[in-house]
Amino acid sequence: MPVLRALLMAMAAAAGLAGCASRPPAEVAAVERVAAPGFELDGRVAVRDGERSTAAAIYWTHDNGVDTIDFLAPTGQVMGRLSSDRSGARMQLPGGEQRAAESLDRLAADLLGFAVPVSRLRAWVQAVAGADARILRRDPGGRPALISEQGWLIEYTAYRDDSANAPVRRLQARWGALELTLLVDQWLAR
Repeated sequence: MPVLRALLMAMAAAAGLAGCASRPPAEVAAVERVAAPGFELDGRVAVRDGERSTAAAIYWTHDNGVDTIDFLAPTGQVMGRLSSDRSGARMQLPGGEQRAAESLDRLAADLLGFAVPVSRLRAWVQAVAGADARILRRDPGGRPALISEQGWLIEYTAYRDDSANAPVRRLQARWGALELTLLVDQWLAR
């Protein structure tokens, strides 16, 4: 009897220890985010490439393909306004000078001194991956945490809250040595 009792106690102890073993983390359900047809964004952007850098406050309205983005220097001085619609893109500089181009990307490069993909930033600021993008990592809530698109790595370092559709609070986009950081202070989807 004592051998049987010892055997039963050993089996119970082994079963108890097995229950304490770490279990693999549960799969997080992916949150599919959909871009809003319109938004208003008030925030700050910084761009650098290791040697050069620039920073600006931005106020951006996007409404069904029509964009207006105001850039202000950290001192509050107007740097310029970018706008676009189906007919093309325009930039208005202080003093009234105006320029036109086929895209906001080209004008943003002229204004900021860096090739910033404003055309993709519309989706990135909403944590929406493009058709040719890959979501490399998700956060604990299933939202995109790292996206790869056209050579860019977009990392979402903060959302406004823990809800599935929470607005992006902070993102960092990198392409080689070029790094863009966007901090969203206020967000309103239309």
